[in-house]
Order: sequence, then C-alpha cells, then structure tokens
Amino acid sequence: MTDVKRGRGRPKLGEPATVRLPSDDWHWLREQSPNGSASDAMRLLIKEARQRTEVNATVEG
Repeated sequence: MTDVKRGRGRPKLGEPATVRLPSDDWHWLREQSPNGSASDAMRLLIKEARQRTEVNATVEG
C-alpha cells in the first residue's frame, strides 16, 4: 500500500518495490539475462546501477 503523504507512491524502507514495465522492455530484459529470466536481468541492472552510484559518490566526495 502506498503512503499518500509521502507522494509518488514510494515504498517504505524495507518494503519491496513494484516495477511495471511495458512488454517491449520485459522482452529486452529477457534478452540481457544469461538464462532468459527478466527478473534476473532486473537484479543485474539494479546491482550495476548501485555500483555506479557508489563510484560516483566516492569520486564526488
């Protein structure tokens, strides 16, 4: 359930985030995954984005 006061429907800390993508994006994700799983590809993309964020934070800081 989204918290109306927080706006934009962000999940609270510790809650899983729901991702809705158009079907073309899911097909693209499946192609990026070594085993053809869109959810595995999403996990890899999130991990990569976190690494980039950490690198940017250390460069700027």
